[in-house]
Amino acid sequence: MSALGSQEQEKPHPITKLGLIVDFDAGVVIGFTGITARIGQVNANSISFKGTTVNPPGTEWSVHGIIDRITGSLDATVLRSITGGSYSGGDSSIRALGKCIDPKQARG
Repeated sequence: MSALGSQEQEKPHPITKLGLIVDFDAGVVIGFTGITARIGQVNANSISFKGTTVNPPGTEWSVHGIIDRITGSLDATVLRSITGGSYSGGDSSIRALGKCIDPKQARG
């Protein structure tokens, strides 16, 4: 994962565990900084999703991404935009690349 600020690019650093829930019945993906992302498209090969939330007031978080249903690969981008209060700007983004594993399969 790497973080990109408005000033400079930080060095990538690994995330060892990120809990995502893909709820097909509700049509959502949950697990990115409190964002409930709506599933946009599902086919035999992939699941695409995107969503936005404001928390705290004046800070907008959004996510968009895709999960490869064949390989389990995840490619998602989380964006933060600070628009309220005495401070404006400070936009940043985080790109998460990973592998999704069914918890039932992970237990072996």
